[in-house]
Amino acid sequence: MTKKQEQYVRREEFNALNTKVDCLIKHCRAFESHYNEQQAVIKDILHILNTSRGVVLLIKTTGAITASLSAITYALYNLKGWLKQ
Repeated sequence: MTKKQEQYVRREEFNALNTKVDCLIKHCRAFESHYNEQQAVIKDILHILNTSRGVVLLIKTTGAITASLSAITYALYNLKGWLKQ
């Protein structure tokens, strides 16, 4: 039977690895914060677009009603002329 070799990590290697892990953690936290900021901006833009869509729909509806009322008014105003012909 063979005996397992015990592996030891020197203090310098451990410190180097620990530094790399700390650096990775900092990068992950920075990425997470940047990602959260982007998501907040995207939500704001979508809210503005939804609000704009509602405003545009209101303008379209108002325009359609106004056009319909104008057409009805024009038809009633000129009804006498059409009946005389």
